[in-house]
Amino acid sequence: MSTEMTEKGIQRHKLSGNCQMITFQVEFQILEVQTKENLSTVITDLNIIMESTTYPELSEFVSRAEERRALFMFFRSLHCFVEWCEYQKRTFKHFKLCEKHLPYGNAEKEASRISNLLKSPNSEV
Repeated sequence: MSTEMTEKGIQRHKLSGNCQMITFQVEFQILEVQTKENLSTVITDLNIIMESTTYPELSEFVSRAEERRALFMFFRSLHCFVEWCEYQKRTFKHFKLCEKHLPYGNAEKEASRISNLLKSPNSEV
């Protein structure tokens, strides 16, 4: 991370990193505003650069975060997105394993059998 301070109380920051399989670079400016009561900070410029990924929905999300200058939203949503991707991978891996080891030969037949058993209240699993 690099930081640069200008004359008018504007701080420029540049941050590079990765979150699991997604590499990104964030550049932003923070303006410090002094009032009689307190000092507050405002993000005045936000630029997010992401390595191209297999997830096209990320570019729309990044554009929205840049428009709103929502740095916290970017990091929080990126973290949630990566967790969702990992969960999806584990789920698909689980079903691939189930398909190999099901007594009826495939997951569709097993799902149908379980569904029928659940519909009839007197049957045993």
